[in-house]
Amino acid sequence: MKLSGDKAAAPDSQNFGWGRPNVVWAIYNSPLGGPVYPKPFNLAFPGDGAAVTAPPFNFSWRRTVDPDGEPLTYRIRILKAKAPLDSLVYETTTTDTSIAYPGYLGPSTTYHWYVSAIDPLGHERPSRDRFSFLTGSTTGVEITPPAAPGFVLYPSRPNPVRSSALIPFAIRGTSQGAVERATLRIFNSSGRLVRTLVQDEAEVTPTVRFLRWDGKDEKGQRVASGIYYYRLTVSGRDTSRRMAVLR
Repeated sequence: MKLSGDKAAAPDSQNFGWGRPNVVWAIYNSPLGGPVYPKPFNLAFPGDGAAVTAPPFNFSWRRTVDPDGEPLTYRIRILKAKAPLDSLVYETTTTDTSIAYPGYLGPSTTYHWYVSAIDPLGHERPSRDRFSFLTGSTTGVEITPPAAPGFVLYPSRPNPVRSSALIPFAIRGTSQGAVERATLRIFNSSGRLVRTLVQDEAEVTPTVRFLRWDGKDEKGQRVASGIYYYRLTVSGRDTSRRMAVLR
């Protein structure tokens, strides 16, 4: 603390001592290594209280920096306003300052969103803002369980895929509360298994699921550009769809 004083170079013990300390400087230059967080930043779009009427649902924020010069990752969370606690709708991480939300947003609904900047040591800086937005009376095609017993596999959102995608599906059993077993796998154009998102998972029906694929294979490596197929198996029955990946 003494070294941060404005008279540290020539202390005067009779009048000013070490001078006025610079507390911020002292903390960040301490040999104990004080905590270093990413610098504050703001959200950009959609603005607080904005109306969002139709896809694509784009979100953006201001870029920030780490005082140590380390690369940053951003985590965005979208929550549905719901008493007594908001419910998490979507969460993802990116090194960019924008995303296109690939999922479904209900009509005439209030949502909250915010972003955190995270350094490699896990120091997390939330955005200064926590914005709300209201969707219009129609926000795209709604995902609902089929009217009759069975299942539906919907197009991935987005398609083509650049970083990640949501894969929606819906199942209706033979009766309310009936349990069906679901498996969702992704294959490349040669039929080779790339990733298993769920394996023989019990689903209480009717149900709607949005499974997120991060664009990586079972080893955690990003897949190359190309055509991929995702296959839903429900209690021994299969259906598939195609999606493209662009890098």
